Amino acid sequence: MTFYRMLIDLLQQLFGVNRRIKEAVITDKHGKDELILWVIEKRSKGHINGKLREIRSYKFSSLEWRTLYEGEWRQKLKIGKRSFKSDRNRDRCVVGVRNFKASTGNALLVLCERRPRNNKGSFYAVYSLNLWNLTKNQNLRKIKELDLNDYSA
Repeated sequence: MTFYRMLIDLLQQLFGVNRRIKEAVITDKHGKDELILWVIEKRSKGHINGKLREIRSYKFSSLEWRTLYEGEWRQKLKIGKRSFKSDRNRDRCVVGVRNFKASTGNALLVLCERRPRNNKGSFYAVYSLNLWNLTKNQNLRKIKELDLNDYSA
């Protein structure tokens, strides 16, 4: 590990600075394409049961499709957080990737949508498994809604 990387890690631990990390990497069956789910990790200090502990939280950043070309992974497509928002009343993000087929550009994504509970600003979350076309950035169909025990990648 370089000195620069060690310094960045130390600053992140001390000040709760955000950093981008890979949450999941799915490779297609031929091994020449991969889909990466990027999240932002935020570290902070907080009290849990009366003890000071490190708290980590994660937010969706982007999906990145890479292709293996002459021994190097090169970006083919990147879909950011704003591209997944559906409208003002729903905040949609990717929380998991289940499958990826590069030949069609389709992926099975686990999405989380915040929906308004009432007019007072309260929200609830709905998790669902969706067939998503990455090249068109389009939801082809919702396969099923998931319960809280089944939403992860």
